[in-house]
Amino acid sequence: MNEGEHGTLAGQEHLARYWDALTQGAGQESVDLDPALVAAVHRFHALNAQHQAPGPDAIFVSHLQEDLMATARPAGFARGPLVPTRKPEAAPNGWVMGGSRPWSAHRLPPAGRRGIMAQLATAALLVLTVGTGLVASRAWSPRGDDAGVPLPAINDELVPAGEFEFLWQSDGGGEPLDATGGLGIDPEGNLWLANATANSPGEFRIFAPDGAALETWSGSGGDEGQFDFSAVGWQGIYGDIAFDTDGTFYVADTGNHRVQKFGPDRDFLMSWGGNGDGEGQFMAPASIAVSTDGRVYVSDQTRGDIQIFDTEGQLLGATGRLGMVGGVAVDEDRDIWVTVMEEDQIHQLSAAGEPIAVWDNGGADPGQIRFPTDVAIDALGRVYVVEWDNNRLEVFSQDGTFLAGIGSFGSGPGQFNVPWGVAVAADGTVYVSDRNSIQAFRVLLPTGYALMS
Repeated sequence: MNEGEHGTLAGQEHLARYWDALTQGAGQESVDLDPALVAAVHRFHALNAQHQAPGPDAIFVSHLQEDLMATARPAGFARGPLVPTRKPEAAPNGWVMGGSRPWSAHRLPPAGRRGIMAQLATAALLVLTVGTGLVASRAWSPRGDDAGVPLPAINDELVPAGEFEFLWQSDGGGEPLDATGGLGIDPEGNLWLANATANSPGEFRIFAPDGAALETWSGSGGDEGQFDFSAVGWQGIYGDIAFDTDGTFYVADTGNHRVQKFGPDRDFLMSWGGNGDGEGQFMAPASIAVSTDGRVYVSDQTRGDIQIFDTEGQLLGATGRLGMVGGVAVDEDRDIWVTVMEEDQIHQLSAAGEPIAVWDNGGADPGQIRFPTDVAIDALGRVYVVEWDNNRLEVFSQDGTFLAGIGSFGSGPGQFNVPWGVAVAADGTVYVSDRNSIQAFRVLLPTGYALMS
């Protein structure tokens, strides 16, 4: 054993003793540990206490991974050439992890403080997994600041690859869902679902995070503050909503060919648009998203493009024609993700609408996509896609690696009847709407999967 390895093990032992003392209620200080690492350990301890477990269980470790990566995830990447990859080999259950990439972009995490934090977080996770009795399947080794940092894997029996934890399902209760559309999550964590019925073609159903139906906000029509989510053009299901961080929200009012803006108290503020293919007009606005810098992105299925606006409805730019576009999402780097349904594609574009990459791997095998209707991005940058034709939800890393999937045709838990919308809450809960219901899941991915590569 060389001196560096001995120092690493000694540091891990010191960290393990600190963790043991913390779990036993001791409020000791440690001058030998990096203050950032001490703060991270206290955060992990608080997460563990939320689960009321003597040691991290599988769900806690999944939460822990997300907390670690949220701390260590780089703010930007250098993009490289796209390369072809092999077709995945199906596992016995029909799903695979990490074997399929519709495309692959080599990404290099930046050097500096974030690289150091990633190493500290990795060391902390090792102590918490090995020191508290969870079995690690490979050892951790320190790497340079300019390298990606893999997290230590844990036994697949604890967190199986691609496992979905089913949480709840609702058909609307006393007010059955009829033709559901897009999803949005407000700052309180409540879920808003666009819905259209024969008698009420423009309404929102609002659910609590536990699935309880809270209310129906109905206002069908063409006046200010009213909606029409009827099909326009292709006979799909439309209507979508996106929230800004302060509770202000924007509605893709498809049948009225416009965007409406509301305050946190639901007061109507303004609208823009109009029927047409000119600048700032809409023909069939299908989906809407708001970026962290306040830009509003609207996909238009009939125009086949995405228009970019500021919060006052001023047009900032637009993409070229992409095809029959569906759902749109914006990640933390302000890259745009959009489904192109009839082409079986996912497009990644820059904040200015310039092409970055295209996932073009149509089919029904795990890791392939067919008629993708919506896309969502979680806090770690993972990409969630729902597919109308395949009746399923799939999860990918941003380089296109297939991580997990669930779904078949049906009405039971984990089954879908032409899914349309997908959204991911801050706590990682994934919501999927189909024709007559909404379901909630949590995705448990192996802690050992390197999200930074």
